[in-house]
Amino acid sequence: MTIIVTGANGRLAKELIPRLEKYDEVCALTKAELDITNKGQIEEILTKWNPHCIFHCAAYTDVDACEQEYEKAFEINSFGTLNIAKAAQNCLADLIYISTDYVFDGMKQSPYLEEDKPNPINIYGESKRLGERFVQLIHSKSYIIRTSWLYGSCSPNFVNRMIENAKKKKEIQVSNSEFSSPTSMKDFVEALVKISKHSYGTYHLVNEGSCSLYELAKQIYQEAGADPVLVSPVSSGKEECLAKRPGYSALGKSKDFSMRSWQEALREYVQAVL
Repeated sequence: MTIIVTGANGRLAKELIPRLEKYDEVCALTKAELDITNKGQIEEILTKWNPHCIFHCAAYTDVDACEQEYEKAFEINSFGTLNIAKAAQNCLADLIYISTDYVFDGMKQSPYLEEDKPNPINIYGESKRLGERFVQLIHSKSYIIRTSWLYGSCSPNFVNRMIENAKKKKEIQVSNSEFSSPTSMKDFVEALVKISKHSYGTYHLVNEGSCSLYELAKQIYQEAGADPVLVSPVSSGKEECLAKRPGYSALGKSKDFSMRSWQEALREYVQAVL
């Protein structure tokens, strides 16, 4: 089976591609190799490769920068996705579109399910939501995959920063007013490669459970052998950011697709890093 992966330089693609290459022929395309805003280039590449499946990982993910460069955000996340969806439909390839918990506003105060109505509160979330709608409207053989608080070894992220702080026994203050579902990149990738066994539609792929950033940091310190007391709660610093963040964006599942708990996944990751 031939698979195309867009955004090959991104942190998700870097972990996804080696996993896919174990069993399939993979055409991994960086931004330099495939500009998703260029319809002609997309059609040329898809005609050449005739893929069975496309993992659409390319995105503009700098949440705060999206507020200032909103045209770029919609050009890439929305209309770039529209171009990919049209081309995938034309070549009869399954499409797997990676989306985000930021399509929700955080007002629900209980885990969001796949059928809950999105209501983004920042440009990044709006652009990703419009990308979702384009996929839903254009391509019947598609998957919309939402996830949250991804961490892994391929790029800087909150979990890696906290592990370094824990190693130094550093006292830190962390927000106790932002809640979501920490998700291991390893687990997310494994779930992604299995999604084709399920019916088309929208899925929330996250490790089970949710916590605040403060609770997550304390757990990391504990797993790293540092005293969790070194972590203290503080009111959110969201007001210092350009983009509003949903205070609560934990993702639940109404579909039969289980993943292990965020605590178990985190424990394995921290021990592997140490």
